[in-house]
Amino acid sequence: MKNFFFGSIFGVLILVGLIAMCLCSCLLLMFASLQNLGTGNQYDFMQPLYSYSKGNPESENKILLIKVEGAILTQRPSDPLSALLASDVVYGYDIKQQFIDASTDDSIKGIILYVNSPGGTITGAKAIQDGISYYKDTTGRSVVGVGSGLVASGGYWAISTADTIYLDPGSTIGSIGVIFGPITRYRNVVSNQEVMTTDGITEEYITSGKGKDIGNPYRDLSTEERQILQKSVDNAYDDFVKLISTSRGISEDTIRNQIAAHIYDDRQALDFKLIDKIMNIDDAYLDFAETLNIEDYQIITQEKELGFFESLLGVSAKSADILKVDTICSSLNNSLVIEETYLQACK
Repeated sequence: MKNFFFGSIFGVLILVGLIAMCLCSCLLLMFASLQNLGTGNQYDFMQPLYSYSKGNPESENKILLIKVEGAILTQRPSDPLSALLASDVVYGYDIKQQFIDASTDDSIKGIILYVNSPGGTITGAKAIQDGISYYKDTTGRSVVGVGSGLVASGGYWAISTADTIYLDPGSTIGSIGVIFGPITRYRNVVSNQEVMTTDGITEEYITSGKGKDIGNPYRDLSTEERQILQKSVDNAYDDFVKLISTSRGISEDTIRNQIAAHIYDDRQALDFKLIDKIMNIDDAYLDFAETLNIEDYQIITQEKELGFFESLLGVSAKSADILKVDTICSSLNNSLVIEETYLQACK
């Protein structure tokens, strides 16, 4: 009986079937690669595809819904496998491109930026901000923000330049601040989990250039290094404060000394003018349509083009956006980050 599986006809058929599936997958991969080589840059000229979300599907008045859900990173990894495993993240330059694409479509009457994000990289958040500015300057049309859940740090940076900011009741918003780190320092080390000594363990880097080994956990930061890092954080914070002050009409002094980097509920956020209206998502959509003088409309979203691996494995467009914690930490490494949640997870 122990050789039944491989010795029986049934076992042989299953083995042959598995081999055939592997061969087919390899052939499909080769075909896709050859197809890409032959087509050149044809995708650069393709218009984005949009799908119906809600409202009247027959309406010619379209409102584009762009979603920012999860940590905001900068750019999608070029490695297709990493992109396949990615989730709970969004890439700032992808969102910016959606604004650019929408600027060429006259059927889109305005854009709703939906944000539920704890923050992320400054570069990614600023890319979204740049996308909003490009769309408004190019088309003269409106962009509103709808916050739901948590809209913090880079999430608030991204939504702050919208013409109107709605916040879903019970949501929280804020965290106007910048954080860098953590910078680990080991003292009096006697074990690295593999070797234990009586006199402790030291670690050395052979470097050229003062400060090249900044962040070495076996030594303290120098005064100069600490000042340089603090200046970088201060510069980023200055930019953040100026952006919020300009876009929301709040004095810089109020932002720095009253609002600070705290997170607020909907009513406190309204009092501080961090938002314009407390309104659930559906009512926010309706209110935006009314400001556009549109009674009949449909909400649309841009479809994500699935790559070869996603199509082959049957991965949905949404599930292809998940990123493991270690990949998030790698992406945030050595970057100015504006949300402590992810720094704590990366310790």
